[in-house]
Amino acid sequence: MVETMRAHSLITAIILVLTAHHVLAADTISNGSEIKKTTGTLIEMQAGDVACYLTFKDDQNLEFREMAGFEICEQENLIGKSLALQYEAVEILADICQGNPDCKHSKLELLVTDAQVIGGKTEKPALIEDVGPDGLTSKELKAFLKALQFAVIVGNPAEVARFVSFPLRVNYDNGKHRKITKTQFVPIYNKIFTPKIKAALLSQQAEDLFRSWRGAMVGGGELWLSGVCTEQNCKRYELLITSVNVPDTLKNKSGKARP
Repeated sequence: MVETMRAHSLITAIILVLTAHHVLAADTISNGSEIKKTTGTLIEMQAGDVACYLTFKDDQNLEFREMAGFEICEQENLIGKSLALQYEAVEILADICQGNPDCKHSKLELLVTDAQVIGGKTEKPALIEDVGPDGLTSKELKAFLKALQFAVIVGNPAEVARFVSFPLRVNYDNGKHRKITKTQFVPIYNKIFTPKIKAALLSQQAEDLFRSWRGAMVGGGELWLSGVCTEQNCKRYELLITSVNVPDTLKNKSGKARP
């Protein structure tokens, strides 16, 4: 229990910096199933109890709203400007606190923590991305891994399911596999995410991931992460867990874990 609490505190303190990447639309980012716009024209800002509330218009003149750190509300000169937005996962007061600063309940939210003025509504921020053989960037892999680790430590199966591609392929020690649906996943979560698999995941560093055209491998192959197309032409994708290998099945004859 003590180690779990320490790990929870460690992950909670981690800031997940998310940036746009080359496969998603240029003005969006993805973290699991959550998609955020990364550009917009700021038309209004208002400081609230737990965050700064921003109202934007996108390139189609449609309004959208985002929460931001309080420091953004101090930059009134940003109103009317076309902005490039950067998000971080930050703990804020839970809704049940009703703005009470002494409340002990909190929740994790993606907040705008940086907004840079760009030249015009059609101009996008310049991005230098290091794309691996899996078609993913190091930054998006790092953000995904940190968010997944946090969800596993919290221990809510429904939250972990947001990071999984269904049906999920689970490889067993007899050489057989099973396709797990989202409905099946939650009741048998602890049979899939065993203590050894959780340990491998929580000790994994993003820069040490083994990467190939099949995806990114966690640990010795306990998990495989890959971009899953959300459109027929694959202009958009979600980075998700695509397979799980139980410990006794990690190595095949080639010495690599099954993807």
